[in-house]
Amino acid sequence: EYIHSITMPPAPYVRPSDIWINAGAKYSACASDQSAAIAFGWTVSKGLAFDLPKALLRTTGAELRIARGSLVPGASYHLQLDGRLDTGEPSTASRVFTVGFSALVAGIAGGSRTVSRSDEATLLDGSASHDPDVCPLSALASCVDVALTFEWKCRLGDGSPCRLRATNEVVVLGSSEVLSVNLAALSLSNDP
Repeated sequence: EYIHSITMPPAPYVRPSDIWINAGAKYSACASDQSAAIAFGWTVSKGLAFDLPKALLRTTGAELRIARGSLVPGASYHLQLDGRLDTGEPSTASRVFTVGFSALVAGIAGGSRTVSRSDEATLLDGSASHDPDVCPLSALASCVDVALTFEWKCRLGDGSPCRLRATNEVVVLGSSEVLSVNLAALSLSNDP
């Protein structure tokens, strides 16, 4: 007799990363042959319960690799490990896991640089931003994520909002991927 187990890395499990899972086995003290080979078979199906007809992945071996990009963020998956001794004695272990959502990557093209207050048209370009669940790094150059939205904010060093020099109103910036900002029109202090 033996007991087998599934060893998974700690969560979170996210679409842009491979998931490596290992099978383990421990023979009971009364097992007559504690060196008998065990054949392992893996089945991954979407949902909370095992569903062989809807299996997304079936493979054999002591190690399972679920390739990046193959699972859906927010979905739960049932993982079943079937083991069988050479003598035919079967055993099953299972786990349910959920794929999380990856953090958005916010990036401003051009990086960090110093600009002059007299610059009337400073360009802010958020095109380096992406959702890794939609656009993996390997396809970033050709990927378009129509659901990605932008929100730009202007803050002073103390955290207070930027204001217009002429009216002292809080600056409201656009919501496009690329934005032109007139720095000469901004007040650089909290003083009215």
